[in-house]
Amino acid sequence: MKTADGPATASMLLLTTPSPTSPTTPASTATVTPASTATVTPSAASVATATLIRPSRAACLLRYHQQQQQKQQQQLQLQQQKQKQQQLQQQQLQKQQQQQQQQQQQQQQ
Repeated sequence: MKTADGPATASMLLLTTPSPTSPTTPASTATVTPASTATVTPSAASVATATLIRPSRAACLLRYHQQQQQKQQQQLQLQQQKQKQQQLQQQQLQKQQQQQQQQQQQQQQ
């Protein structure tokens, strides 16, 4: 199996069967090799549940995604502030228009 940090190493299994004379003598050995390799690329949703990557890499990815979320929140706040400013400007324009209309009506009378 291949992880995001590099290939996993194949391990050697030692199969032992106890015998009356020598309980530590191996009866047979078997080598385990991976049948297929898989590439793991963690996404933002899987960072919390990723188990095939090193903890330090997971922490870096988590920090990165947190920073991205903070940037998005800041952009959203800026947009909201701009909208509030536009609303205030529109209200001021409406007041000015009302005042002008009142002045015109007074002049006509």
